[in-house]
Amino acid sequence: MACALGSLRLCQESSHPLTAHRRKLEAVEHYSAGLRLLSTAIRDLKQMSDLDFILATLWLMISLERTYGDGTGAGLSTHLQGAALLLQGRLRNLRNIVAENGPPFDAQGAEVMQSRSEEEPWHITCLSSQMLIWISLTDGGAALHGIEAALNDLLGETMSALAENEAMSRLRGFNILQKHAIMVYREVWGASYPQHELIEDLQCSQIFCLQAEAGQLRYMLSKLAPVDQNSDSSLGFDKETLAYAIEDVGLRYKDVLMAARLIELPKDGPQRTYVLNVRIIVPFYHAVVLCFYSLVNSSTALSTKQTASLREIMTLAFRTYSDQGDQAMRRIAWPLFVVALESDDMIHRAWVLERFEVLRKAGENLRRAHEALHTAFPQKNLHERRLRYSELLRHSGIDPFVI
Repeated sequence: MACALGSLRLCQESSHPLTAHRRKLEAVEHYSAGLRLLSTAIRDLKQMSDLDFILATLWLMISLERTYGDGTGAGLSTHLQGAALLLQGRLRNLRNIVAENGPPFDAQGAEVMQSRSEEEPWHITCLSSQMLIWISLTDGGAALHGIEAALNDLLGETMSALAENEAMSRLRGFNILQKHAIMVYREVWGASYPQHELIEDLQCSQIFCLQAEAGQLRYMLSKLAPVDQNSDSSLGFDKETLAYAIEDVGLRYKDVLMAARLIELPKDGPQRTYVLNVRIIVPFYHAVVLCFYSLVNSSTALSTKQTASLREIMTLAFRTYSDQGDQAMRRIAWPLFVVALESDDMIHRAWVLERFEVLRKAGENLRRAHEALHTAFPQKNLHERRLRYSELLRHSGIDPFVI
């Protein structure tokens, strides 16, 4: 799968048609070989190390589909559902991990915790935890944009009864899961892991927990119960519950959210890695706030919270662009996409559209996101009424995409 990704990257970078065609054929061969090996590994799955490799391979497949997808989202959906099917029946220990770090399950928790002395064949390693977090982030984005995905549904079942409701239980569970993964690189490298890398990991622990929780908030937006009073509110989270969850995350990470736009990017050292991660992850939380109020409010005017979140995203995006250029914009593409749809500032909107003119060359999903923005602004008259995020999700002319 690594070779398949590399071949497609070389294909994209090649300026010679024959070379690009050869690289694409190589990618197909590697991809097919990877699928065959993965099928055999899943069939013969017997020990913990196999699960690590399988989840890592699934993550590479998902990364490939996200960057070089088939234009329909079918391949991405297949791999996300495959990850969910793989984990069914193998999540007892994951449930124990979150339970041991949270309140005990009550009588409705559906499963009694195992004794520590009992043999556990499916221990969840730091690496498996990290893969689950990364896959869940893509799964949440896919679900929000109408691509069928099931991993977060399944993982939510392992985290029930950790808090007062399902939304808060998910946040608590993913926070614990991310903390369990924080030593993943030290676990894989062993004693040879560089000390400065270990320090970076510890420094970034809190911001990665925010990333995991913001990813779950984005997933929960896809399950937001219909605003229509005649609809069945049991289809998802009600807006009061989700609003409380969003507010809870904002309060618990208040310091880093407030400081994000104040800190400068150092030239080197562990602090540079921390600042880069802050500038990537904090905009995702603010994009969730923008999206949520777009979905639940009928008014076209931005609320105070939306205005504040939009300002934070643009400030961080401007600073990131100044320090790193267009290449870094790919890592905050979703927050920028939300800003383009929700902003009432023509200058901000035009600047974001310029970024997507460059980003569209970096992969199929970004190209489709760029086309979706042109659907929202059909005449390029940025002062006229545009399609908002909630309307764009329902638009029949938009191809599925995940960014």
